[in-house]
Amino acid sequence: MSLRLMLVLIIALPWLGAQADVDELPIGRAVERHLPPDIDLSQWTKDADRLALEAGAAQLDCFRHGVYFLSLAPLQSAEDIVPTTAEALGFSFYEGGQPRQQLLDYLRQKAMLIIMDNFEHLLAGSKPGQGSGVGLVIDVLKTAPEVKVLTTSQSRLNVQGECLFHLAGLDFPDWETPEDAADLGVPADYSAVKLFLQSARRVKPGFELAADNLKYIARICRLVQGMPLGIVLAAAWLTLLTPAEIADQISGEIEASLDFLETDLRDVPERQRSMRAVFEHSWNLLTPRERGVMQALSVFRGGFDRQAAQQVSGATLRELRVLVDKSLLQRDPTGRYGIHEMLRQYAADGLRRAATLRREQDPGEVPAEERSIYDAHSTYYAAFLASREASLRGTNRQKVLAEIRTEVDNIRTAWEWAVAQGRLDEIEQSLAPLARFCRIRGWYREGEALFSRAAQRLSGTHEDRTRLLRGKLLLQQGRFAG
Repeated sequence: MSLRLMLVLIIALPWLGAQADVDELPIGRAVERHLPPDIDLSQWTKDADRLALEAGAAQLDCFRHGVYFLSLAPLQSAEDIVPTTAEALGFSFYEGGQPRQQLLDYLRQKAMLIIMDNFEHLLAGSKPGQGSGVGLVIDVLKTAPEVKVLTTSQSRLNVQGECLFHLAGLDFPDWETPEDAADLGVPADYSAVKLFLQSARRVKPGFELAADNLKYIARICRLVQGMPLGIVLAAAWLTLLTPAEIADQISGEIEASLDFLETDLRDVPERQRSMRAVFEHSWNLLTPRERGVMQALSVFRGGFDRQAAQQVSGATLRELRVLVDKSLLQRDPTGRYGIHEMLRQYAADGLRRAATLRREQDPGEVPAEERSIYDAHSTYYAAFLASREASLRGTNRQKVLAEIRTEVDNIRTAWEWAVAQGRLDEIEQSLAPLARFCRIRGWYREGEALFSRAAQRLSGTHEDRTRLLRGKLLLQQGRFAG
Protein backbone atom coordinates (compact mmCIF):
# COMPACT_ATOMS: atom_id res chain seq x y z
CA MET A 1 0.00 0.00 0.00
CA SER A 2 2.92 2.21 -0.60
CA LEU A 3 3.87 1.15 2.93
CA ARG A 4 5.66 -1.77 1.44
CA LEU A 5 5.25 -2.45 -2.25
CA MET A 6 6.62 -5.41 -4.15
CA LEU A 7 8.36 -5.86 -7.42
CA VAL A 8 7.18 -9.30 -8.45
CA LEU A 9 9.13 -11.09 -11.14
CA ILE A 10 7.22 -14.03 -12.57
CA ILE A 11 8.84 -16.67 -14.74
CA ALA A 12 7.80 -20.14 -15.86
CA LEU A 13 9.24 -22.62 -13.34
CA PRO A 14 9.87 -25.47 -15.80
CA TRP A 15 12.55 -23.34 -17.39
CA LEU A 16 14.58 -23.08 -14.18
CA GLY A 17 16.64 -25.73 -12.50
CA ALA A 18 15.69 -26.85 -9.02
CA GLN A 19 18.67 -25.01 -7.54
CA ALA A 20 18.14 -21.80 -9.49
CA ASP A 21 18.61 -18.58 -7.55
CA VAL A 22 17.08 -15.24 -8.36
CA ASP A 23 20.60 -13.85 -8.80
CA GLU A 24 20.91 -16.04 -11.90
CA LEU A 25 18.11 -14.10 -13.59
CA PRO A 26 19.27 -11.01 -15.49
CA ILE A 27 16.10 -9.12 -14.67
CA GLY A 28 16.42 -10.18 -11.02
CA ARG A 29 19.86 -8.63 -10.84
CA ALA A 30 18.53 -5.50 -12.52
CA VAL A 31 15.79 -5.08 -9.95
CA GLU A 32 18.15 -5.67 -7.06
CA ARG A 33 20.53 -3.03 -8.44
CA HIS A 34 17.73 -0.50 -8.23
CA LEU A 35 16.68 -1.11 -4.67
CA PRO A 36 17.80 1.29 -1.89
CA PRO A 37 20.37 2.48 -1.08
CA ASP A 38 21.79 2.36 -4.60
CA ILE A 39 18.86 4.01 -6.35
CA ASP A 40 18.74 7.78 -6.64
CA LEU A 41 16.28 9.16 -4.12
CA SER A 42 14.34 11.06 -6.77
CA GLN A 43 12.95 7.72 -7.91
CA TRP A 44 11.23 7.26 -4.57
CA THR A 45 8.75 10.05 -5.28
CA LYS A 46 7.12 7.66 -7.73
CA ASP A 47 7.72 4.51 -5.68
CA ALA A 48 7.74 1.11 -7.36
CA ASP A 49 6.67 2.17 -10.86
CA ARG A 50 9.87 4.15 -11.41
CA LEU A 51 11.96 1.30 -10.02
CA ALA A 52 10.27 -1.14 -12.38
CA LEU A 53 10.82 1.21 -15.33
CA GLU A 54 14.53 1.53 -14.54
CA ALA A 55 14.86 -2.22 -14.18
CA GLY A 56 13.14 -2.66 -17.53
CA ALA A 57 15.31 -0.04 -19.22
CA ALA A 58 18.41 -1.85 -18.00
CA GLN A 59 17.15 -5.00 -19.74
CA LEU A 60 16.32 -3.62 -23.19
CA ASP A 61 19.17 -5.57 -24.78
CA CYS A 62 18.13 -8.84 -23.12
CA PHE A 63 14.71 -9.19 -24.78
CA ARG A 64 14.81 -9.19 -28.56
CA HIS A 65 11.16 -8.18 -28.87
CA GLY A 66 11.38 -5.39 -26.33
CA VAL A 67 10.27 -4.24 -22.89
CA TYR A 68 6.72 -2.89 -22.43
CA PHE A 69 5.13 -0.94 -19.58
CA LEU A 70 1.42 -1.16 -18.70
CA SER A 71 -0.25 1.12 -16.15
CA LEU A 72 -3.11 -0.90 -14.65
CA ALA A 73 -4.19 1.71 -12.08
CA PRO A 74 -7.03 3.15 -14.24
CA LEU A 75 -8.52 -0.28 -14.99
CA GLN A 76 -11.72 -1.23 -13.20
CA SER A 77 -11.81 -4.92 -14.10
CA ALA A 78 -9.37 -7.76 -14.72
CA GLU A 79 -11.11 -8.29 -18.07
CA ASP A 80 -9.64 -4.95 -19.20
CA ILE A 81 -6.07 -6.27 -18.97
CA VAL A 82 -6.26 -8.09 -22.32
CA PRO A 83 -7.14 -5.04 -24.48
CA THR A 84 -4.77 -2.83 -22.46
CA THR A 85 -1.91 -5.27 -23.00
CA ALA A 86 -2.67 -5.56 -26.71
CA GLU A 87 -2.67 -1.79 -27.10
CA ALA A 88 0.66 -1.45 -25.27
CA LEU A 89 2.21 -4.16 -27.47
CA GLY A 90 0.82 -2.62 -30.66
CA PHE A 91 -1.24 -5.74 -31.41
CA SER A 92 -4.59 -5.40 -33.18
CA PHE A 93 -7.34 -7.96 -32.74
CA TYR A 94 -8.88 -9.55 -35.83
CA GLU A 95 -12.32 -10.93 -36.54
CA GLY A 96 -13.05 -14.42 -35.28
CA GLY A 97 -11.79 -16.01 -32.08
CA GLN A 98 -11.54 -14.72 -28.53
CA PRO A 99 -9.33 -11.66 -27.84
CA ARG A 100 -7.60 -13.46 -24.96
CA GLN A 101 -6.58 -16.39 -27.16
CA GLN A 102 -5.52 -14.06 -29.95
CA LEU A 103 -3.19 -12.26 -27.52
CA LEU A 104 -1.75 -15.54 -26.26
CA ASP A 105 -1.12 -16.69 -29.84
CA TYR A 106 0.64 -13.40 -30.59
CA LEU A 107 2.92 -13.79 -27.57
CA ARG A 108 3.70 -17.47 -28.19
CA GLN A 109 6.97 -16.91 -30.05
CA LYS A 110 7.93 -13.61 -28.41
CA ALA A 111 10.84 -12.89 -26.11
CA MET A 112 9.90 -9.82 -24.12
CA LEU A 113 9.49 -8.30 -20.68
CA ILE A 114 6.03 -6.99 -19.77
CA ILE A 115 5.90 -4.61 -16.80
CA MET A 116 2.45 -4.39 -15.20
CA ASP A 117 2.20 -1.53 -12.72
CA ASN A 118 -0.39 -1.51 -9.88
CA PHE A 119 -1.66 -5.08 -10.16
CA GLU A 120 -3.20 -5.54 -6.71
CA HIS A 121 -6.80 -4.54 -7.47
CA LEU A 122 -6.98 -6.87 -10.50
CA LEU A 123 -5.84 -10.11 -8.88
CA ALA A 124 -9.33 -11.56 -9.07
CA GLY A 125 -11.93 -11.19 -11.81
CA SER A 126 -14.82 -8.82 -11.23
CA LYS A 127 -17.38 -11.42 -12.30
CA PRO A 128 -17.44 -15.18 -11.61
CA GLY A 129 -16.38 -17.25 -14.58
CA GLN A 130 -14.70 -14.39 -16.43
CA GLY A 131 -11.16 -15.11 -15.29
CA SER A 132 -8.71 -13.06 -13.25
CA GLY A 133 -5.65 -10.95 -13.74
CA VAL A 134 -3.49 -13.68 -12.23
CA GLY A 135 -5.08 -16.24 -14.55
CA LEU A 136 -4.03 -14.23 -17.57
CA VAL A 137 -0.45 -13.97 -16.32
CA ILE A 138 -0.36 -17.75 -15.78
CA ASP A 139 -1.70 -18.38 -19.30
CA VAL A 140 0.89 -16.01 -20.80
CA LEU A 141 3.76 -17.82 -19.06
CA LYS A 142 2.50 -21.24 -20.10
CA THR A 143 1.98 -20.17 -23.71
CA ALA A 144 5.09 -18.00 -24.15
CA PRO A 145 8.07 -19.39 -22.26
CA GLU A 146 10.36 -16.51 -23.28
CA VAL A 147 8.01 -13.83 -21.96
CA LYS A 148 8.72 -12.53 -18.45
CA VAL A 149 6.27 -10.48 -16.36
CA LEU A 150 7.33 -7.89 -13.78
CA THR A 151 4.53 -6.44 -11.65
CA THR A 152 4.33 -3.83 -8.94
CA SER A 153 1.72 -4.80 -6.38
CA GLN A 154 0.76 -4.43 -2.76
CA SER A 155 -0.15 -8.13 -2.75
CA ARG A 156 1.80 -11.07 -4.06
CA LEU A 157 0.25 -12.99 -6.95
CA ASN A 158 0.78 -16.40 -5.29
CA VAL A 159 1.80 -18.28 -8.42
CA GLN A 160 4.64 -20.70 -9.05
CA GLY A 161 7.79 -19.02 -10.22
CA GLU A 162 7.25 -15.60 -8.67
CA CYS A 163 10.26 -13.92 -7.08
CA LEU A 164 9.51 -11.11 -4.61
CA PHE A 165 11.49 -7.93 -4.06
CA HIS A 166 10.04 -6.05 -1.09
CA LEU A 167 10.26 -2.27 -1.08
CA ALA A 168 10.11 -0.95 2.46
CA GLY A 169 10.25 2.63 3.73
CA LEU A 170 13.41 4.72 3.78
CA ASP A 171 15.73 4.63 6.78
CA PHE A 172 14.96 7.46 9.22
CA PRO A 173 16.40 8.88 12.45
CA ASP A 174 15.25 7.00 15.52
CA TRP A 175 16.07 9.72 18.03
CA GLU A 176 14.32 12.68 19.63
CA THR A 177 17.03 15.34 19.57
CA PRO A 178 20.32 15.87 17.69
CA GLU A 179 22.16 15.35 21.00
CA ASP A 180 20.71 11.82 21.18
CA ALA A 181 22.19 11.11 17.76
CA ALA A 182 25.82 11.87 18.63
CA ASP A 183 26.93 8.30 17.95
CA LEU A 184 24.37 7.44 15.28
CA GLY A 185 25.84 9.20 12.25
CA VAL A 186 25.16 12.43 10.40
CA PRO A 187 21.41 13.21 10.17
CA ALA A 188 21.65 14.07 6.48
CA ASP A 189 22.91 10.54 5.79
CA TYR A 190 19.42 9.11 6.44
CA SER A 191 17.56 8.50 3.19
CA ALA A 192 14.28 9.84 4.62
CA VAL A 193 15.96 13.12 5.64
CA LYS A 194 17.53 13.41 2.20
CA LEU A 195 14.16 12.98 0.54
CA PHE A 196 12.56 15.55 2.86
CA LEU A 197 15.33 18.04 2.07
CA GLN A 198 15.04 17.40 -1.66
CA SER A 199 11.24 17.78 -1.56
CA ALA A 200 11.48 20.88 0.64
CA ARG A 201 13.72 22.66 -1.85
CA ARG A 202 11.17 22.12 -4.60
CA VAL A 203 8.67 24.32 -2.77
CA LYS A 204 11.08 26.45 -0.76
CA PRO A 205 14.41 26.97 -2.56
CA GLY A 206 17.34 27.44 -0.22
CA PHE A 207 15.83 25.37 2.59
CA GLU A 208 18.59 23.84 4.73
CA LEU A 209 18.92 21.56 7.71
CA ALA A 210 19.61 23.62 10.82
CA ALA A 211 19.86 23.11 14.55
CA ASP A 212 16.43 24.60 15.12
CA ASN A 213 14.59 22.38 12.62
CA LEU A 214 16.54 19.13 12.60
CA LYS A 215 14.69 17.41 15.44
CA TYR A 216 11.35 18.26 13.86
CA ILE A 217 12.38 16.92 10.47
CA ALA A 218 13.57 13.74 12.18
CA ARG A 219 10.22 13.57 13.97
CA ILE A 220 8.29 13.96 10.70
CA CYS A 221 10.27 11.14 9.09
CA ARG A 222 9.73 8.99 12.17
CA LEU A 223 5.99 9.68 12.32
CA VAL A 224 5.47 8.49 8.74
CA GLN A 225 8.05 5.73 9.34
CA GLY A 226 10.09 6.56 6.26
CA MET A 227 7.15 6.30 3.86
CA PRO A 228 8.23 8.26 0.74
CA LEU A 229 4.75 9.56 -0.08
CA GLY A 230 4.22 10.76 3.49
CA ILE A 231 7.57 12.58 3.47
CA VAL A 232 6.87 14.31 0.15
CA LEU A 233 3.36 15.37 1.22
CA ALA A 234 4.68 16.71 4.54
CA ALA A 235 7.48 18.71 2.91
CA ALA A 236 4.99 20.39 0.56
CA TRP A 237 3.53 22.26 3.57
CA LEU A 238 6.75 24.25 4.09
CA THR A 239 5.25 27.06 2.02
CA LEU A 240 2.92 27.77 4.96
CA LEU A 241 4.23 25.97 8.04
CA THR A 242 7.49 25.39 9.89
CA PRO A 243 8.83 21.84 10.37
CA ALA A 244 7.70 22.02 14.01
CA GLU A 245 4.14 22.88 12.98
CA ILE A 246 4.09 20.13 10.34
CA ALA A 247 5.22 17.57 12.92
CA ASP A 248 2.48 18.71 15.31
CA GLN A 249 -0.16 18.34 12.60
CA ILE A 250 0.95 14.81 11.72
CA SER A 251 1.11 13.70 15.36
CA GLY A 252 -2.46 14.85 16.05
CA GLU A 253 -5.67 12.86 15.72
CA ILE A 254 -5.55 10.31 12.90
CA GLU A 255 -8.52 11.92 11.13
CA ALA A 256 -6.78 15.29 10.98
CA SER A 257 -3.33 13.95 10.11
CA LEU A 258 -4.59 11.82 7.22
CA ASP A 259 -6.40 14.80 5.71
CA PHE A 260 -3.39 17.03 6.35
CA LEU A 261 -1.06 14.79 4.32
CA GLU A 262 -2.50 15.42 0.87
CA THR A 263 -1.58 17.27 -2.32
CA ASP A 264 -3.37 19.54 -4.76
CA LEU A 265 -1.10 18.63 -7.68
CA ARG A 266 -3.18 17.84 -10.75
CA ASP A 267 -0.89 15.18 -12.22
CA VAL A 268 -0.90 12.89 -9.15
CA PRO A 269 -3.14 9.78 -9.37
CA GLU A 270 -6.23 9.98 -7.17
CA ARG A 271 -5.18 7.08 -4.96
CA GLN A 272 -1.83 8.80 -4.21
CA ARG A 273 -3.19 12.27 -3.48
CA SER A 274 -3.33 11.76 0.28
CA MET A 275 -2.43 9.27 2.99
CA ARG A 276 -6.15 8.70 3.48
CA ALA A 277 -6.52 7.77 -0.19
CA VAL A 278 -3.58 5.35 0.08
CA PHE A 279 -5.05 3.62 3.13
CA GLU A 280 -8.60 3.53 1.78
CA HIS A 281 -7.43 2.09 -1.53
CA SER A 282 -5.72 -0.79 0.27
CA TRP A 283 -8.52 -1.18 2.85
CA ASN A 284 -11.08 -1.65 0.08
CA LEU A 285 -9.06 -4.57 -1.30
CA LEU A 286 -9.49 -6.56 1.92
CA THR A 287 -12.26 -9.02 2.70
CA PRO A 288 -14.55 -8.18 5.66
CA ARG A 289 -12.80 -10.82 7.75
CA GLU A 290 -9.34 -9.39 6.92
CA ARG A 291 -10.53 -5.92 7.90
CA GLY A 292 -11.79 -7.29 11.18
CA VAL A 293 -8.45 -8.96 11.91
CA MET A 294 -6.53 -5.77 11.07
CA GLN A 295 -8.78 -3.75 13.35
CA ALA A 296 -8.24 -6.24 16.17
CA LEU A 297 -4.46 -6.22 15.63
CA SER A 298 -4.46 -2.43 15.97
CA VAL A 299 -4.57 -2.91 19.75
CA PHE A 300 -0.90 -3.93 19.74
CA ARG A 301 1.90 -1.43 20.24
CA GLY A 302 5.46 -1.99 19.11
CA GLY A 303 4.69 -5.24 17.30
CA PHE A 304 3.56 -8.69 18.40
CA ASP A 305 4.31 -12.38 17.94
CA ARG A 306 2.09 -15.07 16.47
CA GLN A 307 0.85 -16.41 19.81
CA ALA A 308 -0.25 -12.97 20.96
CA ALA A 309 -2.01 -12.28 17.66
CA GLN A 310 -3.89 -15.55 17.77
CA GLN A 311 -5.01 -15.21 21.40
CA VAL A 312 -5.94 -11.53 21.29
CA SER A 313 -7.42 -11.14 17.80
CA GLY A 314 -8.29 -14.73 16.89
CA ALA A 315 -6.18 -14.43 13.74
CA THR A 316 -5.09 -17.74 12.23
CA LEU A 317 -1.59 -18.33 10.91
CA ARG A 318 -3.01 -18.34 7.39
CA GLU A 319 -4.68 -14.96 7.93
CA LEU A 320 -1.45 -13.48 9.24
CA ARG A 321 0.36 -14.77 6.16
CA VAL A 322 -2.28 -13.25 3.87
CA LEU A 323 -1.91 -9.85 5.56
CA VAL A 324 1.87 -10.07 5.17
CA ASP A 325 1.43 -10.97 1.50
CA LYS A 326 -0.83 -7.95 1.10
CA SER A 327 1.84 -5.70 2.66
CA LEU A 328 -0.36 -4.70 5.60
CA LEU A 329 1.82 -6.50 8.13
CA GLN A 330 5.58 -6.87 8.17
CA ARG A 331 7.34 -9.90 9.61
CA ASP A 332 10.96 -9.63 10.73
CA PRO A 333 13.52 -12.47 10.75
CA THR A 334 12.70 -13.27 14.39
CA GLY A 335 9.05 -13.93 13.47
CA ARG A 336 7.75 -10.74 15.06
CA TYR A 337 5.00 -8.84 13.24
CA GLY A 338 4.66 -5.09 12.85
CA ILE A 339 2.16 -2.56 11.48
CA HIS A 340 2.98 0.88 10.11
CA GLU A 341 1.95 3.24 12.91
CA MET A 342 -0.32 5.43 10.78
CA LEU A 343 -2.03 2.35 9.38
CA ARG A 344 -2.43 1.00 12.92
CA GLN A 345 -4.17 4.23 13.94
CA TYR A 346 -6.35 4.09 10.82
CA ALA A 347 -7.42 0.52 11.65
CA ALA A 348 -8.03 1.39 15.32
CA ASP A 349 -10.17 4.35 14.31
CA GLY A 350 -12.12 2.09 11.95
CA LEU A 351 -12.74 -0.40 14.76
CA ARG A 352 -14.07 2.34 17.01
CA ARG A 353 -16.32 3.92 14.39
CA ALA A 354 -17.69 0.62 13.09
CA ALA A 355 -18.50 -0.66 16.58
CA THR A 356 -20.15 2.63 17.56
CA LEU A 357 -22.31 2.68 14.43
CA ARG A 358 -23.42 -0.91 14.96
CA ARG A 359 -24.48 -0.23 18.52
CA GLU A 360 -25.69 3.34 17.96
CA GLN A 361 -24.32 4.18 21.37
CA ASP A 362 -22.82 7.24 23.02
CA PRO A 363 -19.61 8.13 21.11
CA GLY A 364 -17.92 8.72 24.47
CA GLU A 365 -18.51 5.13 25.57
CA VAL A 366 -16.07 2.40 24.57
CA PRO A 367 -17.96 0.06 22.18
CA ALA A 368 -18.36 -3.55 23.31
CA GLU A 369 -16.38 -4.99 20.37
CA GLU A 370 -13.46 -2.68 21.04
CA ARG A 371 -13.62 -3.32 24.77
CA SER A 372 -13.49 -7.09 24.30
CA ILE A 373 -10.34 -6.82 22.20
CA TYR A 374 -8.61 -4.57 24.72
CA ASP A 375 -9.74 -6.90 27.52
CA ALA A 376 -8.14 -9.85 25.72
CA HIS A 377 -4.96 -7.83 25.14
CA SER A 378 -4.79 -6.85 28.81
CA THR A 379 -5.41 -10.43 29.95
CA TYR A 380 -2.73 -11.81 27.65
CA TYR A 381 0.02 -9.45 28.79
CA ALA A 382 -0.89 -9.76 32.46
CA ALA A 383 -0.38 -13.51 32.10
CA PHE A 384 2.80 -12.83 30.10
CA LEU A 385 4.24 -10.87 33.04
CA ALA A 386 3.02 -13.27 35.71
CA SER A 387 4.62 -16.25 33.97
CA ARG A 388 8.01 -14.49 34.12
CA GLU A 389 7.92 -13.24 37.69
CA ALA A 390 9.94 -16.12 39.15
CA SER A 391 12.53 -15.90 36.36
CA LEU A 392 13.16 -12.24 37.18
CA ARG A 393 14.73 -13.50 40.38
CA GLY A 394 16.67 -16.41 38.88
CA THR A 395 19.67 -17.12 36.70
CA ASN A 396 17.66 -16.67 33.52
CA ARG A 397 16.96 -13.04 34.38
CA GLN A 398 18.69 -11.38 31.43
CA LYS A 399 16.74 -13.40 28.89
CA VAL A 400 13.45 -12.59 30.61
CA LEU A 401 14.35 -8.91 30.90
CA ALA A 402 14.94 -8.82 27.15
CA GLU A 403 11.58 -10.50 26.51
CA ILE A 404 9.75 -7.98 28.68
CA ARG A 405 11.66 -5.07 27.16
CA THR A 406 10.56 -6.19 23.69
CA GLU A 407 6.92 -6.14 24.79
CA VAL A 408 7.09 -3.07 27.01
CA ASP A 409 4.81 -0.93 24.79
CA ASN A 410 2.16 -3.65 24.85
CA ILE A 411 2.62 -4.08 28.59
CA ARG A 412 2.10 -0.35 29.21
CA THR A 413 -1.04 -0.37 27.06
CA ALA A 414 -2.38 -3.49 28.79
CA TRP A 415 -1.67 -2.08 32.27
CA GLU A 416 -3.28 1.30 31.53
CA TRP A 417 -6.37 -0.43 30.16
CA ALA A 418 -6.66 -2.70 33.20
CA VAL A 419 -6.35 0.33 35.49
CA ALA A 420 -8.87 2.41 33.52
CA GLN A 421 -11.41 -0.42 33.48
CA GLY A 422 -10.78 -1.52 37.06
CA ARG A 423 -9.77 -5.05 36.03
CA LEU A 424 -8.47 -6.29 39.36
CA ASP A 425 -7.26 -9.71 38.16
CA GLU A 426 -4.95 -8.19 35.54
CA ILE A 427 -3.67 -5.51 37.91
CA GLU A 428 -2.90 -8.08 40.60
CA GLN A 429 -1.15 -10.42 38.14
CA SER A 430 1.00 -7.65 36.71
CA LEU A 431 1.85 -5.68 39.84
CA ALA A 432 4.83 -7.59 41.26
CA PRO A 433 6.64 -8.48 37.99
CA LEU A 434 6.07 -4.98 36.57
CA ALA A 435 7.44 -3.36 39.72
CA ARG A 436 10.48 -5.61 39.72
CA PHE A 437 11.14 -4.95 36.02
CA CYS A 438 10.99 -1.18 36.57
CA ARG A 439 13.40 -1.38 39.52
CA ILE A 440 15.90 -3.52 37.63
CA ARG A 441 15.77 -1.14 34.67
CA GLY A 442 16.03 1.91 36.91
CA TRP A 443 12.69 3.29 35.73
CA TYR A 444 11.85 4.91 39.08
CA ARG A 445 9.92 7.89 37.76
CA GLU A 446 7.83 5.77 35.41
CA GLY A 447 7.25 3.16 38.11
CA GLU A 448 6.01 5.80 40.53
CA ALA A 449 3.65 7.24 37.90
CA LEU A 450 2.24 3.84 36.92
CA PHE A 451 1.41 2.78 40.47
CA SER A 452 0.24 6.24 41.54
CA ARG A 453 -2.36 6.39 38.77
CA ALA A 454 -3.51 2.86 39.53
CA ALA A 455 -3.89 3.58 43.25
CA GLN A 456 -5.84 6.73 42.50
CA ARG A 457 -8.15 4.84 40.15
CA LEU A 458 -8.99 2.31 42.89
CA SER A 459 -9.61 4.92 45.60
CA GLY A 460 -13.06 5.53 47.04
CA THR A 461 -14.09 1.88 47.37
CA HIS A 462 -14.76 -0.13 50.53
CA GLU A 463 -14.57 -3.60 48.96
CA ASP A 464 -11.91 -5.59 50.82
CA ARG A 465 -10.09 -7.00 47.81
CA THR A 466 -9.88 -3.60 46.12
CA ARG A 467 -8.65 -1.91 49.30
CA LEU A 468 -5.95 -4.57 49.75
CA LEU A 469 -4.81 -4.22 46.15
CA ARG A 470 -4.74 -0.44 46.47
CA GLY A 471 -2.53 -0.81 49.53
CA LYS A 472 -0.05 -2.87 47.51
CA LEU A 473 -0.05 -0.22 44.78
CA LEU A 474 0.62 2.56 47.29
CA LEU A 475 3.46 0.49 48.77
CA GLN A 476 5.10 0.17 45.35
CA GLN A 477 4.53 3.83 44.66
CA GLY A 478 6.29 4.71 47.89
CA ARG A 479 9.24 2.49 47.07
CA PHE A 480 9.76 4.20 43.75
CA ALA A 481 9.26 7.68 45.21
CA GLY A 482 11.61 7.07 48.11
